[in-house]
Amino acid sequence: MKFFGFAFFLIVSSPVSYSQQQPVDYVQPFIGVINEGHCMPGPCLPHGSVYPSPHTMNGTNGGYAANEKIIGFAQLHAQGTSGLKPYGHFLVAPQLGLSINEADRQSKKELEFTSAYYYKVRLKKYRIQCELSPTYNASLYKFTFPTTDSAVVLIDIGRKTGGEIGIDNGSIAITDDGKAMYGGGVYGNNWPDNRHKWNMYFYAEFSQPAVLKGVFEDKNILPNKLNGTALKKGLGGYVGFKTKANEVVYVKIAVSFISTEHAKQLLEKEIPAWDIESVKQNAKAAWNNYLSRILIEGSEEEKTIFYSNLFHAFVQPRNRTGNNLWHTQEDFWDDHYTLWDSWKTMFPLMTIIDQKMVTSNINAFINRHQHNGYVAEAFVNGKESAIGQGGNTVDNVICDAFVKKIPGIDWEKAYSVLQYNADSMRSKGYRQQGYMYFKEPTNYSWRTKAASSTIAF
Repeated sequence: MKFFGFAFFLIVSSPVSYSQQQPVDYVQPFIGVINEGHCMPGPCLPHGSVYPSPHTMNGTNGGYAANEKIIGFAQLHAQGTSGLKPYGHFLVAPQLGLSINEADRQSKKELEFTSAYYYKVRLKKYRIQCELSPTYNASLYKFTFPTTDSAVVLIDIGRKTGGEIGIDNGSIAITDDGKAMYGGGVYGNNWPDNRHKWNMYFYAEFSQPAVLKGVFEDKNILPNKLNGTALKKGLGGYVGFKTKANEVVYVKIAVSFISTEHAKQLLEKEIPAWDIESVKQNAKAAWNNYLSRILIEGSEEEKTIFYSNLFHAFVQPRNRTGNNLWHTQEDFWDDHYTLWDSWKTMFPLMTIIDQKMVTSNINAFINRHQHNGYVAEAFVNGKESAIGQGGNTVDNVICDAFVKKIPGIDWEKAYSVLQYNADSMRSKGYRQQGYMYFKEPTNYSWRTKAASSTIAF
């Protein structure tokens, strides 16, 4: 069988390695980033909650433009979206001296390298080498500083992608020894609209005590102050160190949608040591486990194209089971950007190569129906967003799984989701006549159009 007319492929039930290069070695995250793509060059784990990646001043919705200078590294991103810029929170910015203004601290980059599991770049302005690698809910950074008495690591918790204010009401705190920083609060101004609010928190640790520390509120720097608050204004904290040539300062940071204490627990569990090599190797192994489910034969270029795109298929939605607003261990998958894009592309693929993912997502649909009352096509930051295009694509995912006999699903409960959509989300005309009338009101979405929705429903 041919794939796209050029590469033969084989689907395997267990991971198989190539004799020389592994599938993960072919992933090039810059595919989807260069030339105004809305993806990120940083690394992540398959369906991981965090996606650490560099930011620039005028990046796309992924936060980055390849021809621009770097201003720091944010922990949360969404790939391939349009409209209101998403995420870009908890920006970590190493520097010499202290600048809370993004334009002032931007630096040209040198020796930039990226992969599915590891990113490295040298900030030319500061002569700082930056390395990072992720776990599912946390990231480990390795900053190699020059000789200086003004090595600074700043964490901006008020901003979002594009440097806009993303926090509605939040706080930040630093421990007395400066070895930890934590905070968060209520966030907004995210896709799909600025009415969308959710709670989010972080906990960060540094590998050595700080010699200086402080916070900033809006444009005001407050040295030696160990806590700060903000209402829809800039907010962050900073710690400083004296370093010798090539001295390393590690930063590890976790993100929770429950509390700062929960973020701390995630950090202790996922990154117990200052060992970036271990984090890298674990992330690399995780990607090989997923990517080697399809092995192909072809040229090096064809393998790069194939595995880079397969990599993107495993990014969203995100498995936030145990890290969600319900505070339970129920199946919970977040960041469906959105099902009208993925129900006939990604989900059918996953019914072949990752049935557990499909099972868990449908169980999450069932849980959302029980908790929230309905299941929308867009589900971001734990919030239902009834802005669908066409039809109830949730139904299509469920029905496709039923036809293919995907195991582990309570089909009676899944049917209750379908029945609710049929009885409550379809228009009266559709229920009575089998098609939508022109400009007929519906509970489904304000985007609904008669012809396209009739076909899609």
